[in-house]
Amino acid sequence: MRFAKLSFIVIATIITNCLFAQTQSWSKVAFSNRTVKKLVYNKKTASVYAVVSSSADDTLYKSTDGGINWKAIKGFYFTVKNIGLTYNDFLLWVSFSDSLLMSTDGGTVWRKYFKNNSNEKSLQFSSSGKLFLFSEGSKDSIFVSSDTGKSFTGSLMTGLPPTLYPNRIYGYGTDTIFATGSPYSGLLFKSFNGGNNWAESTTGINKGWYVKDITFSSQGDTIYLIDQFYFYISTNRGLSWSKITDSLTSTSEDISVTAKGDVLLAGYAFSGSDNGGIFLLKRNTSYWLRLKTGLPLYESGTCVTFLDDNSALLGTSSDGLYKTNQITSVNNKIVNMLPSEFIVDQNYPNPFNPSTTIKIHLPINTKISIDICDNLGRSIRNLLSEEMSIGSHNVIWNGKDSFGNTVASGIYFYRVKYLNTIVSKSMLFLK
Repeated sequence: MRFAKLSFIVIATIITNCLFAQTQSWSKVAFSNRTVKKLVYNKKTASVYAVVSSSADDTLYKSTDGGINWKAIKGFYFTVKNIGLTYNDFLLWVSFSDSLLMSTDGGTVWRKYFKNNSNEKSLQFSSSGKLFLFSEGSKDSIFVSSDTGKSFTGSLMTGLPPTLYPNRIYGYGTDTIFATGSPYSGLLFKSFNGGNNWAESTTGINKGWYVKDITFSSQGDTIYLIDQFYFYISTNRGLSWSKITDSLTSTSEDISVTAKGDVLLAGYAFSGSDNGGIFLLKRNTSYWLRLKTGLPLYESGTCVTFLDDNSALLGTSSDGLYKTNQITSVNNKIVNMLPSEFIVDQNYPNPFNPSTTIKIHLPINTKISIDICDNLGRSIRNLLSEEMSIGSHNVIWNGKDSFGNTVASGIYFYRVKYLNTIVSKSMLFLK
């Protein structure tokens, strides 16, 4: 299941997985009430490919005008596992549970290049002309072709655990490739010689989470990686990684990077919350800006691609495809909105019935605990005890104790613990 249950139950609204960027907005352009599973952009031909799901099957669409108009180029009777472009945008490929298709002409003619009764996961070309294929389902899972897929040889497993089942390959430049795999969560291996030898590439990475996507800067000197909750950058070809931001409050699904280093991340919302969608990390910053304007409430982002430094497409889990042409309007002046110190506001309204809002401002990502106490200082309800991100958060108390009973009229206190600091303020509940 893709959603994760929140461990606290009284927060009706949390404002900031990141900051809201109000100067930017999204507009729906296609595929209403459908799931957009994957987006791929071919910079050479300015063509966008989208895998769109319906109740019956998956269909591959193509747009040549920046995502405004789409043409179905192929329908599939089986669920699409993945889609991508090999290095240098040479081949378009689509993988299924037991086969893989390739096209060298943008999707007009397709060939089934490889099938061995296992799971063909992904392809990647190196700049030296080798084609690498990852096929989950057997011990020997990595294959190489020197004739653009007409034949494959293997196995390139030297240095990899014998029980590793690869699930994705990523590459840039001459024979530099990365492999992610199970059953080890967060497992990542790199090869600088076309898969002949491998070494683990997890220095600085939290191994507890599954690697979701890897992408490269236009020059190939910077590598970007997301797992389910964290974002990493490597500037030394994957020898080590630096965590740029702390834990996200949505499940990461896909990333896209501009030539200048801005990052867009599509994220799934936790169940029953409005914290999914799309997030922007400006170059040389360490906080996510939430680009929410124009998107439906509770909508999750499934995939994203930049078209240029200012334009992007966002696929959603149930409401089609959205586009923005306003990325550059989100500027670093928003940094001034970040709190510079820990502050707890007076609740509002006060007095109140039936509920009131407690607003806190956090200068860093950290664990926060909020308790409601009676006039003797005894805790009658823990509102939350969770990691929270930098920014301003609204937490709502509905006037009930930990047993779900509405409290009596009177004075109560909310006690907020931040690092080694505890702030308490009084409030009046009236029936």
